[in-house]
Amino acid sequence: MVAFRHRRAGIVSRRAARVGVLTAALACLAIEAGAADIAATVSMPRDVIALPGETVTIPVGLSGIGRGFTLDAFQIVIGYDGGIFQRPELAGIRAGGLIAGRSYTGLENVDAANRYVTVLRSNVSNPVGLTTSSSGSLLTFDITVQ
Repeated sequence: MVAFRHRRAGIVSRRAARVGVLTAALACLAIEAGAADIAATVSMPRDVIALPGETVTIPVGLSGIGRGFTLDAFQIVIGYDGGIFQRPELAGIRAGGLIAGRSYTGLENVDAANRYVTVLRSNVSNPVGLTTSSSGSLLTFDITVQ
């Protein structure tokens, strides 16, 4: 069983004094065979401030890993408020520090109608081994405040 907690991120638009909420859920982790219960926290920063028209880079972090495992694959779904944020561009999705330099390949999809981004990555030839002391970003993405 893989259990994940997630934290919401907030981006404050100064001019409009609105808070846009982004949510991330680590929907799937393919881990090494025989791994027991694993807990981890998926998070995004809560204190990003941007003016309308500004683009900010948001890291999607992984921390609080309860037991070490090999990160063969992951899927992250990020929801966004279309009334506050513009549709994210696929070119703005990049590998984070935890997987930098490794050949994680996969697919990205932006569903503008339902206002979410799905990122699927895998690497079976040279995956990252994560331990209880591992923490950092799995990926980063750019998003623009309207």
